[in-house]
Amino acid sequence: MSTADRALDDLVAALNGWGLALAAVTLVILPLELVVLRRRRHLTRQRMREMLASAVQFVPQSLSAVVIFAIQLALLAAVATLVPWGVAVSWWSVPAVLLGADFLYYWEHRASHRINLFWSLFHSVHHSSPVYDQTTALRLSVFDGLQSAAFYLPLVLLGFPPELVFAAVFIVVAYQTWIHTELVGRLPAPLEWMLNTPSHHRVHHGSNREYLDKNYGGILIVWDRLFRTFEPEREPVVYGLTTPIGTTNWIDVQLHELRRMWGGFGRATSWRERWRLLASPPAA
Repeated sequence: MSTADRALDDLVAALNGWGLALAAVTLVILPLELVVLRRRRHLTRQRMREMLASAVQFVPQSLSAVVIFAIQLALLAAVATLVPWGVAVSWWSVPAVLLGADFLYYWEHRASHRINLFWSLFHSVHHSSPVYDQTTALRLSVFDGLQSAAFYLPLVLLGFPPELVFAAVFIVVAYQTWIHTELVGRLPAPLEWMLNTPSHHRVHHGSNREYLDKNYGGILIVWDRLFRTFEPEREPVVYGLTTPIGTTNWIDVQLHELRRMWGGFGRATSWRERWRLLASPPAA
């Protein structure tokens, strides 16, 4: 193994380690949430069912994620072999790839809300919980990540190694675990202006009319400010989908919106109408 390859492996391992540490923060926040909910008498049986319905998704989603990640990495690795240049591992490569991954995550996340195929197939699962806590971060579809390679392809074309790109994306996604909470109010103004915070992400999970399709950022909220999708938290947030799924069955949570889209696909009278159903924004 060359010195460059060893340096890349060490860097990817370090980033993945930081990602795991960020994701593990939930082991601290979740017990605190349970204590606070119990003290406030909000830890009802229905709340516990909703939390369990979210947490249980972690098992099938983790299993599918291994397969999906391998496929996505293989696709980007195949493209990387065709790129005649590469980005050397240096002091600036980490902030550069993190910034690039965070920027592209904004567009991937925005597309997941604005393209009905993506929304119904996987992203609606994450938004279907009528409560908001650390377990909400675990409510993910088994199809999550199927589209990722297409969005992060620009970084590979610039010469970043695929494994470094996915390590950066892992950091962006893992950062968002801790912001799924109501325990934290607003942070100091400079942080609220620059970073995606619990306050900003609560808005993102709101089904309030003024909160729909807002605050797509991963680590940085500046992308939303730049592209005019930012909305501050003003009114109390109503969590969940605009049409509640009304179930805590884990299979129904996974398939609810997909079944809804499939029904519309079957009722369509032309392929043009079917294409529009897949590509247009989901109905509110």
